[in-house]
Amino acid sequence: MYLNGSEWRQRLYSPKGRMRPDVFIKSIMPLMLLHALIVMLGAYNLPFCSVLSFFSVILLYPLFCLLIKRSHDGGKSGWFSPLWFFVFLVAWFIISAAVQNIMGGEILREMNAKTIAAMEAGDWGAIVSIAETYAEPLAKKINVAMGFARFVGLMVTAVLINMMIGVDNQPNKYGPASQA
Repeated sequence: MYLNGSEWRQRLYSPKGRMRPDVFIKSIMPLMLLHALIVMLGAYNLPFCSVLSFFSVILLYPLFCLLIKRSHDGGKSGWFSPLWFFVFLVAWFIISAAVQNIMGGEILREMNAKTIAAMEAGDWGAIVSIAETYAEPLAKKINVAMGFARFVGLMVTAVLINMMIGVDNQPNKYGPASQA
């Protein structure tokens, strides 16, 4: 089904109403894909990706709107959305740490060792220098896998959240029953 611009704006930028589970997944997928592509871009152009990373922060508002509407469809208050966001955040951190540790290899170990030595010596300027030195080689090594893993992992998280919320097939205080 094709949606025009105003329907997408209503879906992504309005917290009012309800959203069926299938519509939630179809709506959250472009947000997760856009985030993954921004991360993957870092493997090829880290400075540009750093600027685009700000855009990932802008994706939080539509994510909250989707979570609120999905909560409403389950007969729950939109105030549950911070709980669902926390689940996303935990998944995001676990995925990020796992990919870094698996894919980072020797570059990550070397960077961590130098950073710890600089911290123990109290040389804060060296920490910045270490970050500048290792950022690009590390990004080239892990960002494509990181973007893919985050997309898959966060979509699985969205499906699990969808299942936890459930569906209220009756009209409720958030609107009429969602149509299948």
